[in-house]
Amino acid sequence: MDRLIVISDNLMNKIIKQKSNSKYLFINPYTNKPYTPNIISVQFLKILFKAKIKKHDNGPTIHSFRHTFAVKSFIKAINEKRNLNEFLPYLSTYLGHKSLEATEKYLRLIPSELSQIRSQVEMNGIIPDIKEDNEYEK
Repeated sequence: MDRLIVISDNLMNKIIKQKSNSKYLFINPYTNKPYTPNIISVQFLKILFKAKIKKHDNGPTIHSFRHTFAVKSFIKAINEKRNLNEFLPYLSTYLGHKSLEATEKYLRLIPSELSQIRSQVEMNGIIPDIKEDNEYEK
């Protein structure tokens, strides 16, 4: 699957420099060979162990970092009182998604945040109010 991602000029320059020295992007400095998926998985498990995070069959996974990034970015936008109608397309683009629906799957929020998020979402007009006669408020 191809994705377009947004990165800083500084990171792009580092990638270009690395690619000029090797055909691989991520090189093990001890072996001068590319990291294999197995090595990355082992290192991830070591990080979980050091952080005292238990590994279960369904997670966490390396992909969990994307979910965490999406949720933290969304909560930060709420705390900064940004317009979520404007923010979500940027977040979606940054994650490389082609639709907002794909981004919504990443926004699995913890219950303690829901009341704050609900009020912010309602303030920004994302969820319309319903009048007593079941008509949507414009």
